[in-house]
Amino acid sequence: MFTICIIASLDGFSQFQTIPFKNNSGSPEGIPYTLPKTVLVVEVTTECTQQTPGPYCQYAERFLGITDVCQTEITSNEIVSVSIYTKPVPDDQNTYLIVQESKSKNPATIELTPEGFLSSINGDLSEKNINKKSHDANRSNLSKPYETMESSIVTREMQQSTSTAKIAELAALELFNIRDARVNILTQDVDKGPSDGKSYELVLSELNRIERYYTELFTGKRNVSKKVTTFEVDPASVNESTLFRFSQIKGIVDKADLGGSPVNIKIQKEGALANNAQDSKNAKSVGLYYRIPGKAKITIADGKKTFCEKEIMVAQFGNVMTLPVQSSGKVKLCPFTGALLQSGN
Repeated sequence: MFTICIIASLDGFSQFQTIPFKNNSGSPEGIPYTLPKTVLVVEVTTECTQQTPGPYCQYAERFLGITDVCQTEITSNEIVSVSIYTKPVPDDQNTYLIVQESKSKNPATIELTPEGFLSSINGDLSEKNINKKSHDANRSNLSKPYETMESSIVTREMQQSTSTAKIAELAALELFNIRDARVNILTQDVDKGPSDGKSYELVLSELNRIERYYTELFTGKRNVSKKVTTFEVDPASVNESTLFRFSQIKGIVDKADLGGSPVNIKIQKEGALANNAQDSKNAKSVGLYYRIPGKAKITIADGKKTFCEKEIMVAQFGNVMTLPVQSSGKVKLCPFTGALLQSGN
């Protein structure tokens, strides 16, 4: 998380105070900052399996001795994983203004994130806690151009034949020829084998590819793909509700689609962490407003299976507290929860 450094003419906490921005009718000069609130980000990874029958599936047992092959197109989906993480967003109800009380020759360093969260006052600029969550997009394995050119391995006899049964028989014959050729190479029962290891590898790879193509003419193709769907949830607005619906045929569907089974999210508030600081309601002269975040237990399940259960920190489940003006000259806040991390000279 990048920070914006603002140099203000402040001389420690004794020279400024913080006031709620919404109560600031006179609009004095100062530096505004906002406490963060927590948004839940739920990532659901699903896997879709598509099975397509081969054009000669009805001849698989007759020519290859293979039974129980795919006869009709089948699509099935399943939830592979569910993960939860959080991201901070500005809490518009908790915006404050740092106002100087007198001029000073010694400026204080105030660090704000691009979102307007206070990171530190008089902190060490060399110490940066950069937390980033990167998401690598799922990339499917792309076939090489020649792998999609099915006509390149169809024989003349197959192209000229008008009988489906005859084409299937010729395809099965080619399949056995390819297997024989591979066995000959592996046993070195050929006059001229590949000249080196790389050529040997390429020849076997190509034979395997052709064998796979002919086999799939009978057994069909099976394609597996993954998809990541993201949901954002305000934990303060949800106790238990349907996050999405899931269908084994369609995958993730809208919450209004009754064709899918509901997958619910349950948020159990567990209160704020302990702290001996004074409550903001009783504060007279405030040096800094910060937050003691609360905890919550998040459960995502469909009634039969629990996909994810996690205890996380939720900023808005806690309390807004104050640091007295007479307090220390160096402060660090967590830009993700607004929690007080360090206070001292």
